[in-house]
Amino acid sequence: MLVTEIFREADPDGFGILDMSAAENILLRAGLPYDTMSAAWDLVDGPPPKGFLTPVELRRFLRLAGWAQEGVLPHKGLLIRSE
Repeated sequence: MLVTEIFREADPDGFGILDMSAAENILLRAGLPYDTMSAAWDLVDGPPPKGFLTPVELRRFLRLAGWAQEGVLPHKGLLIRSE
């Protein structure tokens, strides 16, 4: 699965979490602006905010990134729609 591969690449030490810096690198490669990345992060980190993403949260984060690449700004409704 692509998400598993992306997670492994971004978490080479195998901690099982991605901090915001690792997630930012993923989105910057996708060509998305920082404010879009930040909005997506805020939607998937928590509640309550932890400061990192699990594999499940990364999957949600990447779905929001995909929508953003299509010009749709991240919002909670996209998460509900994609579950």
